[in-house]
Amino acid sequence: MFTRSVKRSEIFTELQPDLNKQYFDRIDKKFLHNIDSFYYVIKVKNDWNYDYNVRLFINFLEQYRVETKRTYDPVVMWQNDDRFKDLSTKWLMNGLSFGKYEYDMGIPDKFNVFVLSRSINSDTPEFWVQLRSQYLWLDGEYKAVEESIKEIKAVLDVFGIEIEKISENRIDYAYHTNIIQDPTNFFSNKNANRMQQSRFKRGSLEFSFRGQFETDTDYFTLGRKKGNNLFFRVYDKTKEVIEKQYKQFFIKLWYLEKMISYYDMYCIEKAFLHVSNDNYKYLDVARLEFYLEYGTNDVNKNKILDLLEAKSKDYELIEKLADTLVPRVTKILNIEIETKRKFYRTMDESVNTLLKLHSSNVPEYAKQIYLKLDNKQVFHDHLVCNNLDQQGVIRFLDYKAKNKLGKAWTDKSKFPTADWWKRLQTTKVNRRFKVESVKLSREYQQKLSASIMKKKITNAITTYSLYIHGDDVQNDTFDDIVDYMATLNESDVEQQIQYKRKKMTLLADRLENVEGVSKFEKQLRVYDTETGQVF
Repeated sequence: MFTRSVKRSEIFTELQPDLNKQYFDRIDKKFLHNIDSFYYVIKVKNDWNYDYNVRLFINFLEQYRVETKRTYDPVVMWQNDDRFKDLSTKWLMNGLSFGKYEYDMGIPDKFNVFVLSRSINSDTPEFWVQLRSQYLWLDGEYKAVEESIKEIKAVLDVFGIEIEKISENRIDYAYHTNIIQDPTNFFSNKNANRMQQSRFKRGSLEFSFRGQFETDTDYFTLGRKKGNNLFFRVYDKTKEVIEKQYKQFFIKLWYLEKMISYYDMYCIEKAFLHVSNDNYKYLDVARLEFYLEYGTNDVNKNKILDLLEAKSKDYELIEKLADTLVPRVTKILNIEIETKRKFYRTMDESVNTLLKLHSSNVPEYAKQIYLKLDNKQVFHDHLVCNNLDQQGVIRFLDYKAKNKLGKAWTDKSKFPTADWWKRLQTTKVNRRFKVESVKLSREYQQKLSASIMKKKITNAITTYSLYIHGDDVQNDTFDDIVDYMATLNESDVEQQIQYKRKKMTLLADRLENVEGVSKFEKQLRVYDTETGQVF
């Protein structure tokens, strides 16, 4: 379907119907669900402060941590001892800590594990595990939980450390949607209370300034972020992906799920790849670049070139012209409910009594978190009030509705559920993405990562050239690269080889089962004038 913004744009009247469908068609009012964050904790049977095997394990971690502090780089783990020959070769330590958890280890793009140095009390779990967002979305929460436990247990088995219990610490239920395109007016202070019925007692709105007079709502939250129970938030996921330049696999996934159009993907990708502190502003520039590439009116193209080739970009004028020529870029909002340990503890008795474990061959120590996974539909229904009595955590209302007498209800619970919230309530929560979609999303992630890296390298080499030549700006990019290569010595090359091997471990999961970004013939070579060697 075509949005109103598409139909009002000049480019829509210029293009043939088949091209309009190819560039601007998408599904409206769509939701896409997945668990976006999953944290769990591990309690072990061993005495953490005095058991010999535990202290041996901690000594190994301390050696790796010292190495990270010395090199300021991640360290590959479990590679220099035959006892570890059966462990994954992807384990790394970054030298990070998290509160009382002094050590970290993990497998990049999959999960991080934080480890206690010494136990504070008998109730404190020794391990705190964070499953990464990409892992959860593209591989699914079952595989992420199963594989992470398997990898961690393999390490603990080497040291004779036994798992006693694994418990959930935090689970975030995420619902991506294109149904709300104007969050600033939709989530206003005036309507923040009347539009929802929930357990929350407080909330907040966070906004950014746009132009000289406007604001854009970035975050709408309910509850306390630092609390241990529940936290609700809505924010612009498109903006987050562009500004933070990460999780770019979402762009491709949204397109494959038809939540955004080809035009949307084109513009979001352009802004994502624009390496600067204000790359989100580049979204409007990308809109005009789309017109330059696909529009047909030369007068409009000249107007665009005048704006884009100016020494200083006037983003307000750029936005104004873009609003005339092309549609607004589709926003993807993330509606997210963070559920934390206190929320599940209050439900433990009823959960264990009423809910059933459907997964097979689950170890006794892991049954508690599998109980949450197997009954995700039940928790979803409770969180979003998807039940006959409309009871649960939160429900958004059609607060403008009237009763049979043409008046508003005096009791909030009498108001009907808002149509958009009904769509969220009925979203499929146990679906899996197509294998081909996952593959294409991984390849897209790699492609954009390579493009950003290429830009950063080119910029860095250009800056390096200025340090060498001062204010001489006559060199082109090829000269700058050759100058950089000429300054390398044998020690530099050896260090880069070692770094490349380490980086291969860091990127192993991203590169696995993914074809190279591009196949190309090397047309240029570097020639050593002393030895005659060609590189």
